[in-house]
Amino acid sequence: MSSILSKIIGESKQPVVETKNQLVQEELEFVLNSLKDVTITGSQVEMFYNLVVKLQNQYIEQSK
Repeated sequence: MSSILSKIIGESKQPVVETKNQLVQEELEFVLNSLKDVTITGSQVEMFYNLVVKLQNQYIEQSK
């Protein structure tokens, strides 16, 4: 939303800037649910954990 339109509507929050590569909430749910059934090796645990944390944080932000 433009700042003028925000002032007219009275919106005080900053708009969420979405990139075309950002996942929507439905896609995040799908990926997180799919990851429950993934088999990973020991060397992949840290990267897998970090990925899940990032996806969960993005999901939480979008569900606010």
